[in-house]
Amino acid sequence: MRVRHSATRFTSLWRPVHGLLIVPLAIIATTALIDINTPETMHPGPFLIAAPALTAVFAGPGPTAAVGALAVVAQIVIAALHGGVSTPNHEAQIAAVLVISVCLVVFRRLLDRYERLLGRVRSVAVVAQQGLLRPLPRRIGPLGIASVYIVAEAGAQIGGDLYAVVPAPG
Repeated sequence: MRVRHSATRFTSLWRPVHGLLIVPLAIIATTALIDINTPETMHPGPFLIAAPALTAVFAGPGPTAAVGALAVVAQIVIAALHGGVSTPNHEAQIAAVLVISVCLVVFRRLLDRYERLLGRVRSVAVVAQQGLLRPLPRRIGPLGIASVYIVAEAGAQIGGDLYAVVPAPG
């Protein structure tokens, strides 16, 4: 019984987004290993910014910030192993990864806020539409009524409601 409860709790905490985090973490590890093992004249370290940028596509601001912080730490480690953190080139690379990571977190936070707002607006619009457009009765006296709802665009549930009266066969 305990094993099942623990497994259920683990699976409820695990979401598909967590599995996708392997990709940006692999980008950070791969970029760091390549940069550490290449001559100091090559600088693949700036590719670290791909990790938080990719994370911002599928995860929220929290995971994006965590991956961005990890990318900054990796850039600092690379700089320490390639001549010191205080060289102008490494300072610029660390600053670039840091600034872009912060911008990605801010943009992702704004995107999440606007998505929540849009969801609330859609739900209010659907409720308003359902309240205003009551379903038609099947019959009005001797007249049989049938209706078909045709949306203006795939996935649209609001707006563009038109009714037409046509004679039914039979």
